[in-house]
Amino acid sequence: MKININFSNQKLVRLESSFYNISFGINWECEKIYYPDQNWSDLGIAVLGCWIGTVQELIKGKNEAEFIFLDGPYFLAAKYNKKSGILQLTPEGLDIKCQIKLSDFIDKLIIAIEQVHQELKQRNIREKEQMSLEKGINILKDSLKQLEF
Repeated sequence: MKININFSNQKLVRLESSFYNISFGINWECEKIYYPDQNWSDLGIAVLGCWIGTVQELIKGKNEAEFIFLDGPYFLAAKYNKKSGILQLTPEGLDIKCQIKLSDFIDKLIIAIEQVHQELKQRNIREKEQMSLEKGINILKDSLKQLEF
């Protein structure tokens, strides 16, 4: 299971000085199946922020949740077994199920967020979003600590 991030220079350059949200390639991959699509582009920072919130819901005791994409009616249905620590992800409309430990999913989410943060930092843009991403990384690291108990 992977969370893929892909930056298009054309889109980022165009949005560097604007007030609009940054759109970039983001998708979920399991067993060489990409969801929503291999070339999916979305408001990636907002999507990652929603996913951080979903992780928090699961850690606080929710058994089912959705990891949403913002552009379109796309989401990963999530079922979490707290006893085993296994998170089952099922893309809406597809007949596949991907299982991963919630702690491993969080690690992959942190990596994806760090990739976005590094891209913004290298370009010296979007300081507010950089701080938001840093906060999100810290929330996820705290979430990992909660899973250890």
